Amino acid sequence: MGQTALLTATPDVNSTENGIKFDAWFAKKLIKHFKKENLARTLPFLLSDAMSALEWISLSGGTRGGMFDPFEEMNRIVYRLTMRSIGVREISESPELLEESLHLVEAIDKNSSTARIIFPWLPTLKHGKRLVASIRFYFMIHRLVKNRKKTGRREDDMVQVLLDDGESTMKIVMVRIDPYLL
Repeated sequence: MGQTALLTATPDVNSTENGIKFDAWFAKKLIKHFKKENLARTLPFLLSDAMSALEWISLSGGTRGGMFDPFEEMNRIVYRLTMRSIGVREISESPELLEESLHLVEAIDKNSSTARIIFPWLPTLKHGKRLVASIRFYFMIHRLVKNRKKTGRREDDMVQVLLDDGESTMKIVMVRIDPYLL
């Protein structure tokens, strides 16, 4: 697994690196992160995130005649909770970064091209858009990871677990993007 997986944004979760399958490696990291004490520390934030999102829907519904798009709003809530659970704390706590990262992940997801399955060498407009969104997402995470390393700041999130284990930025990004594309 390497840059190809990110740039095509279709990671093969069964790929093997150094004799270890990605899905087994990923499960091991999740288990390490979701120990009872970590989950207990994260739960109040998850509840707060869900409540504030539902409150925002309730308040903004009045300006739209009591109407809202449940698919869009629930997707946003699930994305935020997932980012809080196995993501980057800085993104889950910043509405701007949250929206930008959600937009990038959605762009990666919606710009898959069936033509690339049949003709993997064929450059398509959708593949170009997907490639640009993948690169932007990578550099967003890379910038946050670099800032943490530079300042020595530690956060209580999955990225910190991966950093402490000496994982590469590429693997950190793959852990972030896999749950949304599978």
